[in-house]
Amino acid sequence: MRLRRLRLLNDFKSLTAFDHEFRGPQKAVKAVAPVCLAGLNGSGKSNVIEAISEIFCHLELTLLDYEEVTTRAKETELRFEIDYDLQIAGHDPRRIRIRKDSKQGARFYDLTDEDEEQEMTAWEEQVGSLPTRILGYSSGLNETISAVFGANQYWYSEEVGQAARTDRSRNVDHTRTLYMDYDNNAAIAVVNYLFASEDEKQLFRERVRIDDVHSFRIAVHLKRPNGKAVETTPEIDDSVKRLKRCAAVAWYDEGQLLWTFDFFVNDATRNAFLDQFKSASQLFVTLYKLWLLNSLALDRESRRFYTRPTVRKGLIERPPTVPLQDKIFALTRLRLRIEKPRCVIDYAGISDGEHQLLHVFGTITMFKEPNTLFLLDEPETHFNPKWRVDFIHTLNQIAEKREQEFVLSTHSPFLISDCRQANTFQFRRDNGDISVKQVSFETFGASFDYLLAQLFDLPAMISNQAIEELREIIHRDNLQEMLAAVPRFGDSLEKRFLYEKIAQHPDNQTAVGELNPKEGA
Repeated sequence: MRLRRLRLLNDFKSLTAFDHEFRGPQKAVKAVAPVCLAGLNGSGKSNVIEAISEIFCHLELTLLDYEEVTTRAKETELRFEIDYDLQIAGHDPRRIRIRKDSKQGARFYDLTDEDEEQEMTAWEEQVGSLPTRILGYSSGLNETISAVFGANQYWYSEEVGQAARTDRSRNVDHTRTLYMDYDNNAAIAVVNYLFASEDEKQLFRERVRIDDVHSFRIAVHLKRPNGKAVETTPEIDDSVKRLKRCAAVAWYDEGQLLWTFDFFVNDATRNAFLDQFKSASQLFVTLYKLWLLNSLALDRESRRFYTRPTVRKGLIERPPTVPLQDKIFALTRLRLRIEKPRCVIDYAGISDGEHQLLHVFGTITMFKEPNTLFLLDEPETHFNPKWRVDFIHTLNQIAEKREQEFVLSTHSPFLISDCRQANTFQFRRDNGDISVKQVSFETFGASFDYLLAQLFDLPAMISNQAIEELREIIHRDNLQEMLAAVPRFGDSLEKRFLYEKIAQHPDNQTAVGELNPKEGA
């Protein structure tokens, strides 16, 4: 998949008259070349990811064959036109355009034939023109991104509940939209270490201390806090049975309707999961569906959180949470084998950066399907500088040969230096007004200091406190004060101005090289 253009026909959040092609003229690039949205906090870059999320979640919800979805839930105030390519094995890409310019439903067009719009009216054609999966991620509490995904998951849960009550034989298709919430972090780690190839495991080992998963527990508690039993479908029952077949130890509390499964990871465990679930994405989606049952522990009004208009409009509200003891599904007691020193630790013992690396790259590793769209809002915020420099390279190690699309927002020059000019957009906020433009210079391979100066208005490469003190000392032009200041500041290009000022002072008898032979050379 390749995202080509997004045109917003009405204002969306801070975006006004947004109309941009995401892939300008460029030479053929075999490597992953993500759409990069660069800018400071509050510059509007995340609003683009929110808009794309809103578009595809809306389209998915309107096309799903769900009986429970209300007419109001299928509405959106957003008016848009979006173009993208779908990769077809053995054929040229299909160019798709979807336009919604009124309260009426969106219209779907095939542009493959020399950009001539051929409208697709059949439901099967419209469904087939959507990305295989749409995966959302945000490093922070960005509820305006998670809310639209959460609404789709809410309606899926409602549909499953209705099927469990009235027609247990009915299969409910799961939405192709998934929000990779932090609550799924442990499941992402488990699934990756169960299914990853040796090359994929080595990729993780080179970056984090984790050698493997040691053990974990899954509990499925089919009794709500109010004492009522959870009504299940054959799919849920089958998922529990398959987990039981993979467990080293399994026991059942009939009074509590509680299944508890303990897993000790070895080759036999991996073979069992491979036999029962076939792929990493299938296992993760199974666990994700069971995780959605946790909403049943909430009262009905709390469960409707993601359908509230205030949430969809971005007002600050936090999703309701379920205490561990009340959860219908829980993955706990996750233990990891780590190296240096070789020992077994609790999952909570690894750092925030290690959690985020497993979360982001684990998600990408699991979902291999072509035409998958990844929407990543600041995916590197907890990474150290070395991991940030390596981000796009790691992305290519995982996904270079896949036909997938990545849209990411960032304020890190470490990522931007590996992104192409044709796909990189600068966001600015000036006196409340947002401006967006394609970057005017080649970003690929650009130095970090150049990117900071051009995109983030940071001409100096040292912190403000140090630069202000340095400027004041130079401005006072007192030779003794300047000489005394030399050892107080670390080496930098900015410190060079201090040396030059000392060398030019009429009372100075000391050569710059004598002050600091390394810098004076």
